[in-house]
Amino acid sequence: MKKNMVLVAMLSAALMGGAVVTAAPTAIQSVAAASQVATTTPKATLSALLSNAEGIKQGNMTTASYQGLQRAIGLAKMTMSNSASQTTDYNFATAVLRGFMDLGNTAANHFGLTYLVNSAAAVQAKDYTAASFAKFDKVYKQAIAINTQKNASQDQLDNETNALSQALEQLVYTAPSPITGSVTVHYTKGYGIQIWDGYKDGKRPVMVDKKHAKKLMAGTSWKVFQVANLDGNTWYNLGGNQWVDAAYAVYNK
Repeated sequence: MKKNMVLVAMLSAALMGGAVVTAAPTAIQSVAAASQVATTTPKATLSALLSNAEGIKQGNMTTASYQGLQRAIGLAKMTMSNSASQTTDYNFATAVLRGFMDLGNTAANHFGLTYLVNSAAAVQAKDYTAASFAKFDKVYKQAIAINTQKNASQDQLDNETNALSQALEQLVYTAPSPITGSVTVHYTKGYGIQIWDGYKDGKRPVMVDKKHAKKLMAGTSWKVFQVANLDGNTWYNLGGNQWVDAAYAVYNK
């Protein structure tokens, strides 16, 4: 989480200072209409919301609100154009953009705090020690409260952004728990899943040699020794520095 949140803060700062994305000069859409877009996929949801957001004219918002909205639009466009974007990316960009549209006119630019609050929403208590999560949760709830205040000053927003960033940095992962049993690889027949040298940020594929990664073929079963949770995802340890994602492995007691 620490590495992820440093990247979040860096991207937030970059978008805050980046070039303004020009909104198309079309008729303004109501916030209610923007929040009730009928869609079928996360990408379609973001696309429809982005279309509504681009229709908002600068004269209909305060300068601070409009600047923040353009950053949110920039994030949405970047997500839409990135071929590597996944469901979580589309949902995140949608949450940030919708947050701006629902908030409406504000006295200051809420982009940085809105971005970080939505990033922090992925933190789950079971992944961290009780003490570190309690500290984070207190700051997180305070950040949400300040971010919903339309008259919040820029200093207040910046202070909450810094406090939340620090709260994310101090989170301590829970240690993996010992288990017995095995896992069966659930994957496309004839193909295998990757084995990793860890389950946290910075993990690398376990290699057979310099050119070939070590994989477990679909349908094979392997003894497990530990289980760990990280950001809502479960990982199984096969002994030593060998971990597999539970999304592709069915646990057998």
